[in-house]
Amino acid sequence: MKTEYLKQAYYSPSKETFDALIKYLEELGGRKFKEAQISNCITKTKWQDKESKIIFRVHIQTIVEYLKAIEYDFVKDEKLVQSIIADITEVFKTYENSSVEDIDWIILSTNVLPSFIHHKQVKGLFRDKNIGCSVEKNNNYDLLAIFGARLALEKRVFSLLKIDYALIADTPIGLSKMLEVIETLDSIEFDDKLDWKLIMKINKWLNYYIHRQLRPWPWTIHKIFKFLDIILSSGVVEKGERKIYSFYYSTVVIDEQKLDEELESKMKEKFGDVKIKWSHIREAVKIKKSD
Repeated sequence: MKTEYLKQAYYSPSKETFDALIKYLEELGGRKFKEAQISNCITKTKWQDKESKIIFRVHIQTIVEYLKAIEYDFVKDEKLVQSIIADITEVFKTYENSSVEDIDWIILSTNVLPSFIHHKQVKGLFRDKNIGCSVEKNNNYDLLAIFGARLALEKRVFSLLKIDYALIADTPIGLSKMLEVIETLDSIEFDDKLDWKLIMKINKWLNYYIHRQLRPWPWTIHKIFKFLDIILSSGVVEKGERKIYSFYYSTVVIDEQKLDEELESKMKEKFGDVKIKWSHIREAVKIKKSD
């Protein structure tokens, strides 16, 4: 039975039962997909029936990566273990024929929380710097994580462009529109691995779950964070014999004035009469022409 390994990990959480579960899921996931295929599937918010088998395998492979990445200390908390197993079981319910497997033994709902619980937890977070019991932490911290990721991404993009805000007839231009502009800029040297099309997909994915007030599966959050590392984590830029270590390594600006002029021109071309409030912060590796 496919669910036997899930049951063992659910009812008897230990390193041994999770190792057995991981080994089984590795076999179930089959041949490893390429990162481009995984990113395309992970960021989907809707799909056709004919895609279900591929998406199922992508999720299984991503679950394996997630389980290997997390520490085994969490198995000491039974509720957290049950929450993770319940999430994995939902994959079988969503993409597989659940009628042939016994998957009704999960009694823990991980995603549906009423508004008053969200309100209670956010007050607790603000006042006591705590959310509540372990399973509530699992749900709410994961939700807060995607809100935080969205905030970090918007901060990075606007600060890269050195923009505080931009308005069209007193209406702020949002991140989605700014991403359409940024990928056209020639005055920024982007790391070869920085895929703005993927960043746009991730932004839509984040917005989808934020506006639905629904917690994504934790392994998808884990994978999204990995994809965002290229723009939100540190790395190194090599310029000749120089190595520059920076959190902004994936974006290099040589001539800031040229970038500002190009950006303003392209924004006016795209949006018409636009008002830009420039900031004093540039989140990019800045290298002078002589360097």
